[in-house]
Amino acid sequence: MNLHYVGLTRARKGCILVSSTERTNYENKQKKANDSEFVWLNSIKKLRYISK
Repeated sequence: MNLHYVGLTRARKGCILVSSTERTNYENKQKKANDSEFVWLNSIKKLRYISK
């Protein structure tokens, strides 16, 4: 979570966060993915811009 904070607060022009519903683990198996808890903190919501 600290790395996300640093990335967002030090971005000069913008920061793009991408999420996925699946991930591939080290055994090359598909697993359900979870969003970073940082993406959904209440204080971050006002900074979000969703492109169309």
